[in-house]
Amino acid sequence: MKRTGIFGGSFDPVHSGHVRYANFICDKLDLDELIIIPAKLSPFKKTNSVSDNDRLNMCRLVFTDKRMTVSDTEIRRGGVSYTVDTVRELKRQRPTDGLYLFVGGDQLMSFDRWRCFDEILASTVLVAVKRDDSVSREELESFADSRLRRYGKVEIIDFIPFDVSSTEIRERLEKGLSISGLVPEEAEKYILRGGLYRDI
Repeated sequence: MKRTGIFGGSFDPVHSGHVRYANFICDKLDLDELIIIPAKLSPFKKTNSVSDNDRLNMCRLVFTDKRMTVSDTEIRRGGVSYTVDTVRELKRQRPTDGLYLFVGGDQLMSFDRWRCFDEILASTVLVAVKRDDSVSREELESFADSRLRRYGKVEIIDFIPFDVSSTEIRERLEKGLSISGLVPEEAEKYILRGGLYRDI
């Protein structure tokens, strides 16, 4: 069975932490393919700072590992990007694949409030990647046991993140500060060439 991962986000902008994370989860779970899916509009955000095409283009420039595919499925679908709709689409397209959905530890703790979370759990292996110390592994395991695992499989793995966020990068660009080393070189060139995030 093909092992296919789902890595969604705003990628506004994509940064070096995203790339490190993608490589880590591909290796850790021995994925055959990791599908990177920029959201049209996250349920947790009011808007994105740059165009859908810019975010897609940046992702395509930096996720070049042969195991990784950048998909525009949520952008093409339009509207608010709900994970359950994406999972349904992938199940139709890839009925024999084993799907692995990756979320952060903080997201796990509210996963039972996601739209049709029980259907997502029945259709995928939910992999919570613990990236910081804000939530302990014991808390994550307890929440998964009490609220989620009755519906499907939940795995929790540890990850040491690259200490950067898209918010930090946007703020640095708005102030005219360097982002060198915080984003992959090709994304940095794209951002600077297009003057992105200067007036947000």
